[in-house]
Amino acid sequence: MISAVIVISFLVLAAAFALAYLLWPGVRARVERPKYLFQQQLALYEEQCRNGQQPAREPGDED
Repeated sequence: MISAVIVISFLVLAAAFALAYLLWPGVRARVERPKYLFQQQLALYEEQCRNGQQPAREPGDED
């Protein structure tokens, strides 16, 4: 019984998320923002490496 409730709840939430993702571009942009941020940071890192600069380090990074 409880497993059926869990599965049905999951399916309802997944359908609601998929519908929101398709209908509202703001949701899509918010979900995909980390991907574009990572791509931007990677491009900056690669540019610094090409120019012979030492890439910026995050606080707490240890070798």
